[in-house]
Amino acid sequence: MGCDLDQDRINDKTTFILNNLYKLKFLKRLPKEEFNEDFRNVDSAKYALQVSIEAMIDIANHIIARNRLGRLEKSFEGLSTPLITKS
Repeated sequence: MGCDLDQDRINDKTTFILNNLYKLKFLKRLPKEEFNEDFRNVDSAKYALQVSIEAMIDIANHIIARNRLGRLEKSFEGLSTPLITKS
């Protein structure tokens, strides 16, 4: 594995995910009542999770496509199979 991977693309996506993880850890430190009373906290957490998952799917699809491991996926369902079976 590793042929023709766009490391800059992977690094950018990884940095994006790590930044969102930092935001989620910040929100996690809020007391539950405080977190829940402001809809912006809930919406921010949902958004950070959603776009981080999308970035993970992008990375997995990039690896799958560059290594010709199978078809591209738009969700996590089925992503692990080509990555695991061809490792």
